[in-house]
Amino acid sequence: MIHQTWEWTTSDQAKMFAQKWIPEKPVKASIILIHGFGEHSSRYAHMAEFYCDHQIQVFAFDLRGHGRSAGPRGYVPTQTTFWDDIDEFKKNIKAALDDKPVFLYGHSMGGMIVLSYVLKRGSTFNGIITTSPLIDTATPMSDSTKKLAKFMDKILPRLAIDSGLDRNFLSRDKSVVDAYNADPFVFGKASTRLGVFMADTGAYIREHAAEFKEPLLMMIGSDERIVSKAEVDAFMKSVPHGTYKIWDGFYHEVHNEPEKDQVFKFTLDWIKDHMKS
Repeated sequence: MIHQTWEWTTSDQAKMFAQKWIPEKPVKASIILIHGFGEHSSRYAHMAEFYCDHQIQVFAFDLRGHGRSAGPRGYVPTQTTFWDDIDEFKKNIKAALDDKPVFLYGHSMGGMIVLSYVLKRGSTFNGIITTSPLIDTATPMSDSTKKLAKFMDKILPRLAIDSGLDRNFLSRDKSVVDAYNADPFVFGKASTRLGVFMADTGAYIREHAAEFKEPLLMMIGSDERIVSKAEVDAFMKSVPHGTYKIWDGFYHEVHNEPEKDQVFKFTLDWIKDHMKS
């Protein structure tokens, strides 16, 4: 496996950190990975290594305000920034995709970004993969809190508020939680603007679920306690096509559970089935 990192600059001059994991053998497909809130793309290196072993290359970048990319932590400049950045990243790596099948993969907030991106901007991907997407939080935000957030977004868009994420429910593997807690690029506060983006985008996904036409693999743990599993269930009942895998007893990061190899294998089989779609 070959691992490379680079910087790219967005149209609004933000410096973004990106990386790719490339198989030693000929590439059969590509994954573009969108990570979750408060984390960064390097936390997926072990997953990328698995797919490289099966001749699938993985591309990822740190979202705005995350990891090694530009911006205040937990802040997004506009309500379209994340989608714009995916568009620009696709252009940045277009030559490396080499006309092979491409899959868009998002986890948690990254899953929310991926679902909404496809709904709003369409898809040229062979398939979409989302794990534990943030369609809503496990404890939904009240209407009064949403109204307050929208008001604060107008006067203090960068105000940082603790996300309330209980890290103990990321994974049943304590070493994963310990590493997360010790990671200098991990944080737990979201700006009011990012909070408004999450609330509005989650509502949009719920309202437009029936319009999701792309091949979709959705995975979540039965013991999910960070995002709302009920909203993911409802979404999957509404989409015309989709494979829904519920992993018994798993927490939020299904790719970081003790049985993660089963998750990787299941996903790989799905990818192989959709390489020609």
